[in-house]
Amino acid sequence: MEDRKIGIVTLWDSPVNYGQVLQGYALSAILQEMGFQPFIVRYTLREEIKYDTLWMKVRRVLTGKKSVSAILKRYTCKSEKMVNRRFDDFRKERMRYSERSYDSFDDLVKGYPKADIYVTGSDQVWGASGSNNKKRIFLLDFLPKEVRRIAYAASFGRNQIEDDEKDLFQTCLRKFSGISVREQTGCDICRCLGIQGTRWVLDPTLLLPRKKWMETFHLSRRSSKKKVVFAYMLTNDKNNKSFYQLFAALEKRGYEVRYVSSAYYLDEKATCSPTIEEWLDNMLNADLVITSSYHGTLFALNFNTPFIFIPKHKGKGGENSRLYTLLEDLGLEGRIFLNGESSLDELLGETWDWPLVNDFFEKKRLESLDYLEETLR
Repeated sequence: MEDRKIGIVTLWDSPVNYGQVLQGYALSAILQEMGFQPFIVRYTLREEIKYDTLWMKVRRVLTGKKSVSAILKRYTCKSEKMVNRRFDDFRKERMRYSERSYDSFDDLVKGYPKADIYVTGSDQVWGASGSNNKKRIFLLDFLPKEVRRIAYAASFGRNQIEDDEKDLFQTCLRKFSGISVREQTGCDICRCLGIQGTRWVLDPTLLLPRKKWMETFHLSRRSSKKKVVFAYMLTNDKNNKSFYQLFAALEKRGYEVRYVSSAYYLDEKATCSPTIEEWLDNMLNADLVITSSYHGTLFALNFNTPFIFIPKHKGKGGENSRLYTLLEDLGLEGRIFLNGESSLDELLGETWDWPLVNDFFEKKRLESLDYLEETLR
């Protein structure tokens, strides 16, 4: 097993999204612990720039997926890329990648990096956006038939796929040796496609317990004279007004608010831009985490840090489904902050049953690791 290489195809190159980088790191770390030699394939998405035509942008506006103002902001506002959070340093020091980068599906077909097994996941590798060629990459369709394909904690990021995608997903997924997803809705989608045996597993970041994160990154619990809120948001749009109101209410109650944004464009109200190591430290030592992020919520749970989750939109569907199901299983659906419906004082006054949370994840962690080891044999 020591000589067996595993190629990982996932989202990997964000300069601002902490969860994206850390899920790739966590899966790589687990595979290394199992004795494999994992590396992440450097797919650049350059092919997608040609695909994202003016008509595609107009179509997103007409279908309500994007507002005109949101698209214009991408070209008129300062980019988060201008803030150096040293993500590339983290990737260079902590992770392994393919020797070369790949700009297109055809590039991978002609010269994919050799490995004994390929894994796709985690993160929203099977999301709705992008061309068919992008989807084929994350469905590992560039591989010859003799190379084993596995999905670990792959996410659709939605409740159903479009009719014009079904043939592609059915054809590609039938070539997999094992399929696991990180949301129950993913199992439902696979079942509707006629794919049996799909397993629900933990996101890779939860495969590493809190103690492991603390040891690896030299983290420790610290006391502070002032109560601290660590706010981590993925959006920078009209919804932010409610965030700012919430921050102001917490400041009136004596909290210091440290706010970091991972939107595409810079939020001038953000008060910090931590490195990945600093982000983990803030997650561990905050008195309260407020986040609209899936991974932000997972780290708060794993670190036993009280949190409030702010959904990106109303309802349990779409991207919200990935957390609603988990929080309901834990009896923590009350931690979802619904503007105008939730009481901040009640949320701040609640007690936490961390042993219940930890027992749930420990059991699920063992199940997920057993599944991964069994599938890789």
